[in-house]
Amino acid sequence: MNPPAAGTVTAAGAPRPDAGRAARHPTADRYTEPLLDAATEVELARGIEAGLYAQHLLDTRPDLPAGLAGEYRQLARSGERARERMIRANLGLVAHWTGRRLRAGAGGELEFDELFNEGVLGLVRAVAKFDYTLGLKFSTYASTWIRSRQQRAVWRSRAVRLPDHLEHTAAVLRRVRGELEAAGVSAPDPVQVAAHAGLDADKVTGLLSALRTPVHLDAPAVNGDGHAPLLELLTGRTTAVDGADGGDSTLWDRVQDAVATLPVRSQRVLRLRTGLDDDGPDGRPRGPLTQRQVAARLGVSPAGVAKVEAAALAQLRAALGTSRKVTPVRAGRPVAARAA
Repeated sequence: MNPPAAGTVTAAGAPRPDAGRAARHPTADRYTEPLLDAATEVELARGIEAGLYAQHLLDTRPDLPAGLAGEYRQLARSGERARERMIRANLGLVAHWTGRRLRAGAGGELEFDELFNEGVLGLVRAVAKFDYTLGLKFSTYASTWIRSRQQRAVWRSRAVRLPDHLEHTAAVLRRVRGELEAAGVSAPDPVQVAAHAGLDADKVTGLLSALRTPVHLDAPAVNGDGHAPLLELLTGRTTAVDGADGGDSTLWDRVQDAVATLPVRSQRVLRLRTGLDDDGPDGRPRGPLTQRQVAARLGVSPAGVAKVEAAALAQLRAALGTSRKVTPVRAGRPVAARAA
């Protein structure tokens, strides 16, 4: 059978995967295999079902005759091969939905490979749950699982995570707000959105507030001297404050002095974990690293890094004279400043 033309749609409504058009990503070029026809899908689904039942008998009946057990093992292997073929044949479908989500700007902070991996997990689940007796085209059924898994991954990637039921409500609010803007309402407020969605205004206000895009600490900000990264303004690296001794010092200097009192190993771990290490190529901090990244750089285990980090933070709190819990910046995530 010849491959379908780019952008064609199956009889059941599922789009044919087109790596070049759908994903526009080099990874998608490996998944150009056309979707299976309905008869092949049913044949593979029956093979998977038979293999699972054969494996169940092998696991629950150890007293099977040797000949019969051999036949069941062969059936189980055949079922596993059918499962793998079903997954491989639909990887292009995962690439299609991944590219479509990214082009629509609905991928959140996730890259193609991350969304693709989540989609594959959804595809694996779809293979396990597919019931060929219902007469559905597998590609149509699998698309629901792929998109659902990717959507939940996008929700989990946000700096402010919400329960799934609130995410669904947020999707309704975005749709309502878009409808109001299309109707000519300029910048509809939460009360208007709540009225059109039929929801409580206070709940809508709180939910929309949680959905605001966090500002990254590397984002440019404006101070009295011009532009500076927001991180420098928040840490006091560009603003002078009165020190405890009445002298003129900066909060950044106080933190650096406190860190300098720690053991060398604790200093190194803490600087890497919090992004205080000014060893970037441009003289600016490289940014916070995860415990695994620090462990790889120092040649120790992540558990060892966690232990040294906890002790260093306790000593740092004592040196700064505060009982407030000091938490390292999570690598790759914006941080909301909290009042002491």
